[in-house]
Amino acid sequence: MPTILVIDDSPSALALAELILAEDGHQVIPFLSAIEAMELAARVPVDVIVTDLYMPEKDGLEVLQEVRKVCPKVPVIAVSGVRGVKNMLSAAKILGADCILQKPYSKEQLLGSVAGVLGSSAKAELPALGGSA
Repeated sequence: MPTILVIDDSPSALALAELILAEDGHQVIPFLSAIEAMELAARVPVDVIVTDLYMPEKDGLEVLQEVRKVCPKVPVIAVSGVRGVKNMLSAAKILGADCILQKPYSKEQLLGSVAGVLGSSAKAELPALGGSA
C-alpha cells in the first residue's frame, strides 16, 4: 500500500484528498503545515507527495525544491486552485513536479495522477489534468 503525503493549508481540500486516496487503499499522511510535512518527509519514507502551491508559511514551490534535495526520487504532484495559476503550475513543472493538477480536480484525476507517478520509474510527461497549464 503506497504512502502518500498530502500537504494543503485548506482543511476541506486536505480532507477531500485524504478521503479519495484512503478509499483507494493508500495510506495517507495529511498535513496542513508544509513546514511540519517536510520535517516528516526528511525522516519517514513516502511514495508520493501531493502539495498545494499557495500556502502561507511555505509555498508548494519551496516544498518541491526541498523534496528534490531531501528525497529526490519521490514523485511530486503539485496542485492549485488559485485563479491565474497557470504560471505557478508551469513553474512547478519546471522545478521538477512529476504531475500538475488544477483544483477543483475530480476523484479520477487525482487517482490517475497518483497511479501515473507510481507507475513511472523516471519522470513521466503527464498531461496537466483538471485544466490547462
